[in-house]
Amino acid sequence: MTSMESLNHSFYRKRQLRHMYVYMFMLFTPAAVFSSFFPLYYKDIGYSDAMYGLQNAVLPIVGMIGNYLIGYLSDKFAAMKPLLLALLLALIGVLFFVFHTSEPWTVMGLIFVFQFLWVPATSLTDSMAMLAARRLGDSYAVIRGCGAAGFAVSAVLIGWLLERLPGHASMGWIVMVLVGLTGCALLPLRDPRRDDTERNATEALAAEVSEESAGGLSTRKKPQAKVNMKEFWSYVFTRRFVLFMVVLIIYNMTLIFNDQYFSFMIRDMNGSSLDIGLGWMLPAATEVFVFLYLGRSGRQFRPLFMLALSAVIMAARALVIYTTDVLPLILFMQAVQGVGIALYFIYLAEYMMDLIPDRFRASGQAVMSVIMSIGATMTGSLIGAFIYNQLGTKALYLGMGLLLLVSAAGFIAAERLEGRHGTVCPETDTHSA
Repeated sequence: MTSMESLNHSFYRKRQLRHMYVYMFMLFTPAAVFSSFFPLYYKDIGYSDAMYGLQNAVLPIVGMIGNYLIGYLSDKFAAMKPLLLALLLALIGVLFFVFHTSEPWTVMGLIFVFQFLWVPATSLTDSMAMLAARRLGDSYAVIRGCGAAGFAVSAVLIGWLLERLPGHASMGWIVMVLVGLTGCALLPLRDPRRDDTERNATEALAAEVSEESAGGLSTRKKPQAKVNMKEFWSYVFTRRFVLFMVVLIIYNMTLIFNDQYFSFMIRDMNGSSLDIGLGWMLPAATEVFVFLYLGRSGRQFRPLFMLALSAVIMAARALVIYTTDVLPLILFMQAVQGVGIALYFIYLAEYMMDLIPDRFRASGQAVMSVIMSIGATMTGSLIGAFIYNQLGTKALYLGMGLLLLVSAAGFIAAERLEGRHGTVCPETDTHSA
């Protein structure tokens, strides 16, 4: 590579990383609205507790179907960016109708359509971030930290805006603008799957020229095989993977409890929209610093051990919330949650990147989402709704603490089963159980 080519490559890499940071930041700005204020919107337009529980139970199935279909299309056509643009455009249309009707059952139907589009958009973005981290030589933690920063900024700003611009129409226009800006941020990005396709084609052409110049001697690499989805399942049905997913389901059930009922708890304590925004901003802001520190420090830790540590931190936070009614202390524990969540996302991604080959990246994310949807989101929604209706939010947080301690023990058991200081990709592990 000449010095000019090296300079051009370095410029391209830095420019694409900047675009990736901006896109990840923007995608999580509407996510803050969906997590923080949508549950309150449902209550305001007349959702009963039974309707809210029903919606939360069905949403995972809808998201699972959308995620699997879009993930399959992404792998089949080796494309991410066009699908993401189409999803974001469709989301704007759905959100327009969500906030221009107040009939609860109609809103629920539109929310199902929204979930069908939003879940694969976030899953594809995670896949894109993982591939971009490898192709551009950056850390996934740093890229994901930009998303946490977008969530934190959006949560507190929107909480402040809704204090001054009350009404559902204001929330609707805010979130539609944010989704539109997210689409604009995606436009300059190169599709990492297309980069791979172009790179393979270039290497194949160069090899063909080399073959011809060598008098017909074959020095060309075999073309990359098409994605065989049957082959993918050999990477899933191993004892190591199954144990990991069972423990992950238990962990994720507690996240579902928190996501669906934290805003209700703050409102029950007479908290304002700004308090709710702060409650969602603090963990995201803490995540940013943890993402950036671990992403830049280059220190290596065993993923399963760090996931166990994350579960212990989250358990301590849940048990403190269970024992107190002091709002400032609860908000402080939200910052503590940010440490646990950041460790969870970083080391979950690290473990999954080692476990699933790149050619199955989108399908792997989709299948993981399917398992989480059925095992964690749907189950967590039903159990959470029952506990909330019968015993209240405090009992919900006690259950969270106990389940998180169980998941911490499960991660340690998985680490011992692994029998080594790292995860070996099943593609090269011939001794998988």
